[in-house]
Amino acid sequence: MSIPLDTLGPIWLFSLSCGFLLLVLVSVTHKFWNRHRSLYPPGPAPRLLVGNAFELPVQKSWEVYAKWSQDYKSDIIHATALGQHIVILHSLDDAIELLEKRAHIYSSRPSFPMLELLDWHEFNSVILPYGPLWRRHRSIFQQVFSAGASITYQPIQTQKVHDALRYILETPHDFASHLKTLSAAIVLGIMYDYDVAPTGDHYAELAERAVLEASEAALPGSHAVNSFPILRHIPTWFPGAKFHHVAARCRKLTKELRLAPYEMVRADMAEGKVTSVLGKLLAKNDAQGGSKDEEKIMVDTAAIAYAAGSDTTAATFAWFVLAMVLHPDVQRRARSDILKLTGGGRLPAFEDRISLPYVEAIYREVLRWEPVSPLAVPHTPVEDDYYKGYLIPKGSIVLANIWAMNRNEAIYPDPEQFKPERFLDEQENLIDDRALVFGFGRRICAGRYLASSSLWLLFASFLASFDVTKAKDEAGNDIEVLAEGSGGIIRHPLPFNCTILPHSESARRLIEQTPIP
Repeated sequence: MSIPLDTLGPIWLFSLSCGFLLLVLVSVTHKFWNRHRSLYPPGPAPRLLVGNAFELPVQKSWEVYAKWSQDYKSDIIHATALGQHIVILHSLDDAIELLEKRAHIYSSRPSFPMLELLDWHEFNSVILPYGPLWRRHRSIFQQVFSAGASITYQPIQTQKVHDALRYILETPHDFASHLKTLSAAIVLGIMYDYDVAPTGDHYAELAERAVLEASEAALPGSHAVNSFPILRHIPTWFPGAKFHHVAARCRKLTKELRLAPYEMVRADMAEGKVTSVLGKLLAKNDAQGGSKDEEKIMVDTAAIAYAAGSDTTAATFAWFVLAMVLHPDVQRRARSDILKLTGGGRLPAFEDRISLPYVEAIYREVLRWEPVSPLAVPHTPVEDDYYKGYLIPKGSIVLANIWAMNRNEAIYPDPEQFKPERFLDEQENLIDDRALVFGFGRRICAGRYLASSSLWLLFASFLASFDVTKAKDEAGNDIEVLAEGSGGIIRHPLPFNCTILPHSESARRLIEQTPIP
């Protein structure tokens, strides 16, 4: 089809006019941004229209942000991506001031487009925006996982830790798998009164798969819809709509994660068995009229405890084992303290925690040295806020760089070194410190008491039972191990080789004599 020559003039003029107007619009936008840029904290210069979208790191972002903090000589860094403001905090004082002292502004969450497509936003209190629904979720969490309530779960925790010791004794090369089983076993035992199988348990593997899929989907840059939320409306057949197919697969996992254990509890209740935490909550709700809204919140609370607790506990313990491989002197000292207290005739118990400050220091150092959540779950302000002369706009993504805070040399000298003694004074007493990995303010992890006690007992029991060393190659030489981790939202150490053996025959007997349920 040809275009009449007499129309070329008007078409050319129209195209030129559109181009000129676009140029003016871009120029005005650029000038507007530059005029207001000084209001925001320091950070990399944005590109026209896209901001810093192409500079935002996908892997090990906490290290990149820490480098920006050094380059721009500021503990508060600002970037943008397609109009979205991002503020990264590198100082504990700033995190406390904004996320705790100004919690009325900073307690909400930004939207997570891909997680919404996975249906995680419907039940996950971690990412719910601040409001009545979140407060109801939080109320149940605090009821179930308060410091006082968590004490009642100690028999279950002890049993599951002893189970894990036996599994490691039998197949030490599968220790990573046993850790995942243990992490799921504690929460499944508490919430659903379900005993996890030693290997290949369906519910343990379900949680692992669901959390892995969700974590990968939420990573910046993993799917275009995370940067361009409007893409969620394109049809599934449209080119580039792969995220729709990923979401459809993950929604099935999400649904099973939420409902399969619940249905198991309902079946137990029908037989008169009301022993699980969820069962007791449901029975109370049934007795009060059976509110469907309340039941959904109870089911969702149990599901997120099951999902969130499994992965983080397993990752933390894996970092602990890696640290012990790299620092045999630390495990020898800890074992000596434990054996002095127990006489070698029993395994450690919860009541020993106060009497084992060095083991407590190891626990704290593991959380500091390699936090499994290097960047805390993002907060978002519900209104414009000014801090240190900077504007933090409403709706910004505010990230606390826990990894960087844990490497503040003024607080933790030689931060790259694993040194539990940094948490002890000259008299070997514990010094005050806080575990930043559990978050800040009103959004601090509600399950922190259960997580802390489970990890401590596991660390102490492992140290009392096993000697972990570097593996040997065929020539008898040590296989070197590096402290390297994954770059995802939950940071696991990369697979490593080690040798795990009972440190003595008496230790072996103690493990073998633990009760089998």
